[in-house]
Amino acid sequence: VQDNPLRHFAIYGAMKISPNFKKKYSADIGIYFEQRNHSAGNNTLNHLVFYPRITLRLIDTLSLSNIDLKFKAVAGDMWDEDYNDILRFYNIDFHGFYSKVGYKKLWLAFYKISDLSYNIGLGLPEVDKLELSYQSTKTKIALHLTRNTLGIAPRFDYNYGIYSDYRIGKNGIFKLQIENRTNSRIGTGISLGAEYELKFTHNEFEIRYQYYDDQYNQEYFSFEKVDYNTNFLNYTGTQVYPLKNYFRPINQWALFTSFQGSNIHNFQVRYSGKKHIYKSLYFKAECELNILRSSFSNKWWLFPAYDTGIEIDLANFISMDITTTNKHMNLSTVYQGHSLSKLPFMSITLSMKN
Repeated sequence: VQDNPLRHFAIYGAMKISPNFKKKYSADIGIYFEQRNHSAGNNTLNHLVFYPRITLRLIDTLSLSNIDLKFKAVAGDMWDEDYNDILRFYNIDFHGFYSKVGYKKLWLAFYKISDLSYNIGLGLPEVDKLELSYQSTKTKIALHLTRNTLGIAPRFDYNYGIYSDYRIGKNGIFKLQIENRTNSRIGTGISLGAEYELKFTHNEFEIRYQYYDDQYNQEYFSFEKVDYNTNFLNYTGTQVYPLKNYFRPINQWALFTSFQGSNIHNFQVRYSGKKHIYKSLYFKAECELNILRSSFSNKWWLFPAYDTGIEIDLANFISMDITTTNKHMNLSTVYQGHSLSKLPFMSITLSMKN
């Protein structure tokens, strides 16, 4: 494991508010602050980082000639926002917006993403997506067309496909996505993904399969945009890799773009949960296993991440985790992600609950 902020006692916090008016108009507004390396002193200005979070949300119903149209819009910092995507836009942060207009069970939506090249290190500055979907209480089926903007020079680069999810019982959901990419220079590429997710109050289980052919991810891996670790003094480079993103899953699209020019099969199993042991003591586990095969080397890659131990609820609003983990922030690549150590590290996490 290369040097990273977690080996020098990094800490972050936030002040945030979520105003809401009539359950129609709401916002997530906050300022996040980090001290990324206490080894060089807690007052060293190079290690202090501040960044905002502003997300505006609107949901309403409009009546036109006795026709009720539903309207929804979200704009700003998208953190874990559902973009009906399990192949590209998941488990990442980006800046953008989307708006949806619905009549009965039909929805027409427009999505915009504006900063993937600088925020997570991918060679994809802008994305526009048009989507038509059918949504009921148990089923969603969405057809979409996406325009990808690669660099400054215009180029014909489009994705089109279908996404669907199906509610199974009270706690289960099955997702399926098939997508084709057409590029004027590199040709066409296909990908598909399937996922089953099971959620309970304190437990979450997920199994997923993803396939990307050798053309689908071409030109998305770029060394030109982002450096997360300019030097060992500040751990920021030209772009901040927020410490909060340490808690993201390993399975992110940027990981697969690094296997350029190869067919990729990936199998993921992920479990997150805790079990009560005694009074305020809980057993806690965060485990993720990715098994990836790349045709470029005909090799299987194993990515096993874990963070397991105990959780102690010190009061109604604060808790402490004492765990062992092999998961670390990766600052040596051009995209936000993780590195895994062969030997476990001890981890202590102090959390304040909302």
